[in-house]
Amino acid sequence: MRGDSLKERILRVATIEEVVAAYVPLQRSGAGYVGLCPFHADKHPSLHVHPGKQFFKCFACGEGGDLFAFVQKIEGCSFTEAMGKLAKRYSIDSREWTVDNYAGKKKRTDGKGTDGKGTAGSPDKTANENSDDQLSVVNSQLSIRTIGAANRLFASLLQPYVPEDEALRETYRLFGVGIAPPEVPADYRKMRSRLIFPIRDEKGGLVAFAARRRTDGEEGAKYVNSPASPVYSKSRVLYALDRAGEAIRERRFVFVTEGYKDALAMHAAGFTNTVALCGVAFTAGHLRLLAGYTQRIVLLLDADRAGEASMEKIVAMLSRGTDPEGERLKPACLFEVSRMQLPYGEDPDSLLHGSGFVSFRRQITASLHLALLETYEHRLLRQIAKTVSDLSLCLSCEDRISLLSLLAKQKSRLSRVTMRLGRNVVV
Repeated sequence: MRGDSLKERILRVATIEEVVAAYVPLQRSGAGYVGLCPFHADKHPSLHVHPGKQFFKCFACGEGGDLFAFVQKIEGCSFTEAMGKLAKRYSIDSREWTVDNYAGKKKRTDGKGTDGKGTAGSPDKTANENSDDQLSVVNSQLSIRTIGAANRLFASLLQPYVPEDEALRETYRLFGVGIAPPEVPADYRKMRSRLIFPIRDEKGGLVAFAARRRTDGEEGAKYVNSPASPVYSKSRVLYALDRAGEAIRERRFVFVTEGYKDALAMHAAGFTNTVALCGVAFTAGHLRLLAGYTQRIVLLLDADRAGEASMEKIVAMLSRGTDPEGERLKPACLFEVSRMQLPYGEDPDSLLHGSGFVSFRRQITASLHLALLETYEHRLLRQIAKTVSDLSLCLSCEDRISLLSLLAKQKSRLSRVTMRLGRNVVV
């Protein structure tokens, strides 16, 4: 965009939650995130990140501000240096001129001052605008190609990761999961010696990596992720969608899990219509991606308080027909959503390792059946509410008899469903 400063260009692509999450593991809490504050000896999550207002605040030590302030504080650098670091992370040209300044330099090179003939609407002005547009396109293409080449190089360095179970072993091989060597290119140094999950877009293009601690006892953040870039944003990528797409269309629904290992466990067990969130909450970008494959989502998030709260929020949101930003969904993006219940404290990966493949498949299938029944129950309740509303407005005796007959059938179906769910619903 013409006239944008470097700060403005960074703010168009960077978010406070992504910047903070690159340094501090965050957990969803209501409309925001919480984590251990890196600026003092924090034993309880005191750091609060607010995506809506794009600022952070520690209620223990008092540190706070925007994403630039966070980078300044944690990196111990100036504001200018913080902008430079963020510009590099998001592949933004950090030269200290705006697009308009560049146009002015171009004019002077041609022997025309800023007050010369190059006025609005002149041929020189148009030529400079075209030149700026072309420059932006070229820079973007170069950035994308550079990132792609670097990612392919890093992927070629990965050492095979071999799980004990043969089915998991094959799945991890198909997804290119590996272990980073101790010596890696500078841009990937935070990922060295970690378990690496290559992240691909829906077309199979390699766009990023997630690096996990190999054991829970290791120091450092549990996950280290590639920075946002022209080809990668957590809010617009779903892990495993490139391999799950065909199965999603065939089975007409998609499992959505929280983690990479959860998605891999599901694929290894034959539930290949599974994708995973890349460490962020469900977003409008995710909905737009899935709209091309299905209108039915089955949530399979971690069975803890945070996961249950997230599922309730997503179900309520999609039931209202709105996206996570509160905007009305287009008809093509209207989804029917179900939530699966696992034993408390479990996730697909832990459940698979704890029970084995046969038991795991049985538990997932049973939980899916109950989740779909619950969704059908809610649909029937909405239908009954509409029938009752229509009945209250109907004046014709013939129409009232027809609606009463329909209401009786709907209540009968509801009774059978709720009995199978093992609970009573009073209508």
